[in-house]
Order: sequence, then structure tokens, then C-alpha cells
Amino acid sequence: MMEKNKYIITRKDKINKVLEFFKTYTAQIALITPIIGLVFNSIMNTYLYIMDYGFYKYYNIDKENIIITGTYNIYYCIIMGIMVIFYFCYSTLAVRRSIKEKKIVTIFLWWLIFPFIINIVISIVIFNELDVYVLVSGLVLLPFQWILIFSIGYCYAWPIHRDIVPLKIKKEKRKKNLSKRWGEKDYKILGLLLIMVSLIFGGILAYKMNFKEAEKKRIYGIVNIEHNEYALIRSSDDKIILQECKKEKEKLTIYTDTYLSLKKEGILVKYYKFTDVDRQNSD
Repeated sequence: MMEKNKYIITRKDKINKVLEFFKTYTAQIALITPIIGLVFNSIMNTYLYIMDYGFYKYYNIDKENIIITGTYNIYYCIIMGIMVIFYFCYSTLAVRRSIKEKKIVTIFLWWLIFPFIINIVISIVIFNELDVYVLVSGLVLLPFQWILIFSIGYCYAWPIHRDIVPLKIKKEKRKKNLSKRWGEKDYKILGLLLIMVSLIFGGILAYKMNFKEAEKKRIYGIVNIEHNEYALIRSSDDKIILQECKKEKEKLTIYTDTYLSLKKEGILVKYYKFTDVDRQNSD
């Protein structure tokens, strides 16, 4: 009995194996972490660009004026790299726990609650606020989280799950050949395709969501320049984009055929809430 059980891998053995891996490859991990963070940061900035493009499109503003506040310093990239590695571990654990336990509570927790929280955190980082729009975004983005969890946590981490999802070798020659073709490489290709599909549809959704955000916007900053009123469309630390407008009590008309891109210094902005916002040409 002892002879049989000595090959059983305990949870402590698994933890020690993970710690040994990090200890052995510390230098490689330290090198690749900021690189992963830089790549992920570039992807995030691309998404922010696509999202803002939908917003700017509503106001008929050229995409060359989209304000992207990307950060590329080494510390930020290291943090982003750690987050990506953490997400890989989370996805792998979510898949593994779901396969092993097969409980509704486990699936609900790892595939619904945790992804929703992650979506909310990401949305807060992007929009710098917590409101109904952020909560709705967290729910809408859940299907994309599921695709990413499956792609990363199962397809790319498939070798880790071999002990609980062994390949079934069929007796029939045809089925046997089929099972051989679906190996580690095939799962990685499937995972890559699913990630690409998720990113494409996510980008389209992000564009549409920000177009809708512009449609529903009712609070605008108003700037007076040379006796003309301008609506504040977007701003950064050093730049603002304005469009000429006409303010009538609770109605705001924005003229989208022209816009101004100015330095932010010395600009006084007063905010108003409107019940009706219209856009049209100034002719």
C-alpha cells in the first residue's frame, strides 16, 4: 500500500514544484515580465484608440486628434506584465477547478463572479469612475472573458491539465489518428484563433459602446472664447478638443462640422447638465 501511494502527488508537492520553477527561472521571468507588460499595454492602447474612435466619430472629429494617454515606463510595464502572468494563473486555475470539482458553485464563482470583478476593475482603470455604464460594461464583456479563460486556461495550459483530462486513445484506427492530431500544438492554435476572434468582436463592441456613450452624454463643459461658446468634447493633461455650440436653457446644440484643438493652459470650463443634446452643421 505504501509502495502504491508514494507516487501520489499532494498539494504540497504541487506548490513546491511551482516554487521550484520560479526559483529556477527567476532571471528569465524578470526579463520577460516587462516585455509582456509592454505588449499588453500596446494592446490596451489599441483598444482605447478603437473605443475613443467610436466616441470621436459621433462628433465628426478626425481620428488624428484622438487623445491616447499611454504609459510606457519600465515600472508600469512590469506591473502590467505581472497582471498578465496573474491572469494566466487565474485562467488555468479556473479551468482546473471547474474540471475537477464540476460544481455549479465553483463554475459560478470562477466563471461569473471573478470575471465580472476583473471587468469592473479594468473599466474603472480605463474610465476612472464607477457608475452604471461601468457595471453594464462588466456584464457585456463577460462572454469575452469566458473565451479568454478557455483559450488561455485550457488551450494554452493544456499540458498542465493532462493528469485530469488525459487523451483518450481509441481502438479504431481512424479515431486513433484523429486523437493524435489534437495535441498541444492544436490546442494552442485553437486558443490563438479564439483570442483573435474575441479581440476583433471586443473591438467592434467597444467602438459601438463608446458611440452610444457619446449619444447619451448630457453633461458638457462650456468654454467661452471671443464671445463664442464651445462644448468640451475631450481633454487630457495638456490638450482639449472643443466644438462650437449653442446653449439654450436645458438644450445644447453642438455644431459638428468644425472643431478646435487647443492647449489646456488658462482655459476656464463651466459644466452644465442638459436634458436635450443635438448635433448639426453650423450652416
